[in-house]
Amino acid sequence: MNLRRRCFDRFRLPGLIALGLVTICAGTASARTEVLRWTHPDSNAVASWEAHVGTSSGSYDRIVPFSNPQVDSDGVLEMSIEVDDDEVVYITLRAIGSAGERSGLSNERERSPDGGGGVPTTPPTPPVLIQVVPATP
Repeated sequence: MNLRRRCFDRFRLPGLIALGLVTICAGTASARTEVLRWTHPDSNAVASWEAHVGTSSGSYDRIVPFSNPQVDSDGVLEMSIEVDDDEVVYITLRAIGSAGERSGLSNERERSPDGGGGVPTTPPTPPVLIQVVPATP
């Protein structure tokens, strides 16, 4: 019996057990989908968007870039993102123009795991380019 075969036979069961544990542990993390709906006065001038997501108001540790959101008949744009299932998150948006110019951040929305929130956590001043609209169930 060669060395490779002996190593395989010796470590096959522990290796499979370890692989199974990694698979089970990886499956325990869960996420929820948050639907972002917003308006923009000239969405044709926007090349892409960024959703800024954080677990405390005004502090965003994750940026989710996206382009081509869906647009409904009223001109409301919509995109979905995944967030941690058990955390309250704060979300704001930024528009990016075709030449790379960037808008200021939109008003912030707080979203909780039970679907609550949607109330602005910042004063109701108009954003520079975009406004987050609460999603309708």
